[in-house]
Amino acid sequence: KEVIIDSIESQAVAVYAGDTLSDKLIEETKEVIVNSGAKFVEFAMSTKLAGQTLVDSNYEIAYRKAGTMMLDALDSGANVLVCLKDEDLFIFKSILPEAERTIGRDIDIALISSVELQELTSTVTV
Repeated sequence: KEVIIDSIESQAVAVYAGDTLSDKLIEETKEVIVNSGAKFVEFAMSTKLAGQTLVDSNYEIAYRKAGTMMLDALDSGANVLVCLKDEDLFIFKSILPEAERTIGRDIDIALISSVELQELTSTVTV
């Protein structure tokens, strides 16, 4: 089941980049999150690959890695995970049920794109 949010304000938001090449973008996204009245949550796996390259070849490992990354964000206190790359978001959304089954836990975190984050923050009045 997909978690849907209609506002970013007062949410706990983490950012998934998948690599360290996106440091500047991570910082800019963090600024957007904090300026919108949300809390920024750091988590250990935010710049690590999470099984995306294994989805077609070794899907069980892909499900475990993706599930572990999403749970890392969730267990660090986030209830929203912004994926900086649309392809990552698509993969994580499409394998979420399998990741939950493989890990043995519900992963109740909203998965959104950078564009969705911008749309949610553009409604915030300062």
